[in-house]
Amino acid sequence: MANLVINAYFGYRPGTAPRLLRPGQAVQAVNADLRDGNLVAFGGLMQEATLTKAGTLQTLFRWGSTWFSWTQDVDVVLGPVANDTENRVYWTGEGAPKMSYAGLATGGGGTDYPTGSYDIGVPAPTSAITATVTGTATDPNSTPEYRTYVETFLSAKGEEGPPSPISAQVTWRDGQSVDLTNLNPNPGGNRNLNRRRIYRTDVGATAAEFQLVDTIDIATTTYTDTVATTNLGDVLASAEWDPPPSDLAGLTAMPNGILAGFRNNEVCFCEPFLPHAWPVAYRQQSTDDIVGLGAFGNTLLAATTSYPLLLSGAHPASMGMVKGEVPFPCVAKRALVDLGYSIIYPGPKGPVVGDTNGMRLLEGIWTPDQWAALNPTSMHAYRLFDRWLVFYDNGTPGAFLLDPAGQRLTDIDLGATVTAGWTAPDTGTFYAVVGSDVQSFGAGAALTARWRSGEVLMPHPVNLGFGQLEADAYPVTLRLYGDGALQVTQSVVSSRVFVLPLGYEARSYEVELEGTASIGRLKLAESAEELNSL
Repeated sequence: MANLVINAYFGYRPGTAPRLLRPGQAVQAVNADLRDGNLVAFGGLMQEATLTKAGTLQTLFRWGSTWFSWTQDVDVVLGPVANDTENRVYWTGEGAPKMSYAGLATGGGGTDYPTGSYDIGVPAPTSAITATVTGTATDPNSTPEYRTYVETFLSAKGEEGPPSPISAQVTWRDGQSVDLTNLNPNPGGNRNLNRRRIYRTDVGATAAEFQLVDTIDIATTTYTDTVATTNLGDVLASAEWDPPPSDLAGLTAMPNGILAGFRNNEVCFCEPFLPHAWPVAYRQQSTDDIVGLGAFGNTLLAATTSYPLLLSGAHPASMGMVKGEVPFPCVAKRALVDLGYSIIYPGPKGPVVGDTNGMRLLEGIWTPDQWAALNPTSMHAYRLFDRWLVFYDNGTPGAFLLDPAGQRLTDIDLGATVTAGWTAPDTGTFYAVVGSDVQSFGAGAALTARWRSGEVLMPHPVNLGFGQLEADAYPVTLRLYGDGALQVTQSVVSSRVFVLPLGYEARSYEVELEGTASIGRLKLAESAEELNSL
């Protein structure tokens, strides 16, 4: 006796000959949600919002209840700012790195959000203050203080930048004051600077720390220092709080309040919980240009044009960097995705995965020619159910969903061209941009799932005359291929045993199932008695 039983449904593997596929593996899967082992149809798209920004959208981000969109490839993160009540948001890819917050992002009229932003970072004043001692010392023979001064700029949000060059040293004694002139003018630009801070060395040595003298309006360009040494404030903390490079890209959030980005072959990090401050001392260099970044745990993966980098540590000052032993170049930045426990991106020969076990190429799913035919340089991708949802255009737009183990691959046919998307971190819902519309995936009417098994070889030519199929709803379309030819197309309308047509025998069988409900176990056999025994 001979039979065919499918207990669980896995993804398809186009790079494996149908006769070599294991039970449950497929030669084709479309719109098939295979997470629980059943064959389940994905829900389709449902309209959520319409955007007004002109052009082809490449980036989508939901900020509270507001949709941000860009026609450029933009990387967006929420700000790791302590006690933030304004929902600060930071991004790169739209000129200089930018930030916005409640009241600015959606203010000023218009609906092309964000409507307002400032460049990230506070620049250093460029010239030294002029310090002049005035007045007569109470006791000309008293011990003097040798003072030097610096100033910093301060934003309306309390972000402080690095200091100016140090002033010439002056000698001060009790009874005197110090006039400060030539304070640096507001540097202007797309920054929200409104104050300046003045610091001086606190006691009689030029190597002493700078302490706060006063905070004054940025429009004030002269100041008289009469502050007693005992009344000085905090020590200058922003000595290395450089603004980010103007061409910073790939903004990525890491644990411990750290943001990372890159420029050319440099990886850059911000001061923890201070996303406006990007010390030059924290930068690390690669021998290859960086394409994109992704983080898992305390590890940052920098995908490059050749060898990947893994950088790990709890603080930017102690980040260790390990260069990959094998070149795994990334060919599409927009398709590099953080899956939470790993990073995945398209390489020239197939998907590349990086995790705590290192870097590896997912081989055996597609042949190199099949992968190249998808045009991996065109790919953009997103996280869905801890899997890689990829859109591509090889002349005909397409999409697929792959788990990083390579066991569950299905094509996705939404009947629409998706140019951008965003996955909600709280619900896992994926939102697709179709034209100017934002549509949620899975919320619409069920798509039609289709799944076709590999070849099942019988011991001799047989006629599979009886079947039984478990499903949550019917009908389900069953197609039975024998020796490569379609032999049966049958609508299964219940869980009861059904009879298949006679008149043929085949040695090799393939089964195709198509439906919109969850499909479970399938049994086919030569006789009803054998079917009941399975």
